[in-house]
Amino acid sequence: MAKESEYQGNPMLVLTEDNARFPFQFGLGKAVKIVENYDAIVAFVKKHQKAVESKKAEYKAKIVETIAKEQESIEKKNARLAELKRQAESL
Repeated sequence: MAKESEYQGNPMLVLTEDNARFPFQFGLGKAVKIVENYDAIVAFVKKHQKAVESKKAEYKAKIVETIAKEQESIEKKNARLAELKRQAESL
């Protein structure tokens, strides 16, 4: 999503995605440079896109692994909590 903003009286363009921590924003000067170098930017993206996708997949795999480990830890803690509750009830 793109929207216009202002910083210290200067126009800004803010590019953001849902749930993004920090938006990508730039002013008119950088916007002009982007427009002037559009073809080079497109070529750059095409050249490096596979590497970025690979890193994203690697990062996603690490997150999934971390989630699985955390889930296992939670299940062990819940089992321990249930055992402690049973012990307390039997007293």
